[in-house]
Amino acid sequence: MRNLALIFVLACGSSSTPAPAPAPTPAPPAPPAPADDAKWRCSADADCMTSCSQGAVNRDWYKSANVHECKDGCDEDGATPKCIDKQCVAFQDGPNGTTKPDPGCTHRK
Repeated sequence: MRNLALIFVLACGSSSTPAPAPAPTPAPPAPPAPADDAKWRCSADADCMTSCSQGAVNRDWYKSANVHECKDGCDEDGATPKCIDKQCVAFQDGPNGTTKPDPGCTHRK
């Protein structure tokens, strides 16, 4: 009987600590900002235009952007934008009707 009492005391007197609360679930990462390439994204040449200050850009992006324009920039040097690999690319008119890419007016920040 004495052993039974000892087991009872040990069982009742045990001080089990409660399990720690689970760590809070981290918040999901913030959604990314609109992709910078939306400024240059296209699917056809008609999607692109040339801005003096921005260079070759997506026409719809330009309509919704608050762009401060200039007077002598990319649209002054004959740059004709084209959609290449789904990106608006500026071109310069060269001699004899040739054109060449214009890196200074492509993907301007």
